[in-house]
Amino acid sequence: MVIKEVVLERIPSQDSVLYINKSGISFSASFIKKEKLEAAEGVKFFVDDEDPYYLGFVFTSDSSGPNTLTLMPSGRSKGGSAGVTIKASELINK
Repeated sequence: MVIKEVVLERIPSQDSVLYINKSGISFSASFIKKEKLEAAEGVKFFVDDEDPYYLGFVFTSDSSGPNTLTLMPSGRSKGGSAGVTIKASELINK
């Protein structure tokens, strides 16, 4: 019998990551720390009329402004991760 390691096709990155799934959009803790965004409270999104695949975003220090989605801590424990998530159903449904 020969035991071999299973080679995975998709290996999750441990660096700056943006996750998009049915629950929302998440920015990894590495990304938030690397870009010094720990104080950010919201995010605004931008589209390009000429490129349907372009999606830009800007982090804001205030989440109460127009067209701004509030950043929420990722993970189950309070203060357990520097990653943040937004509920993106409104953005995705546009």
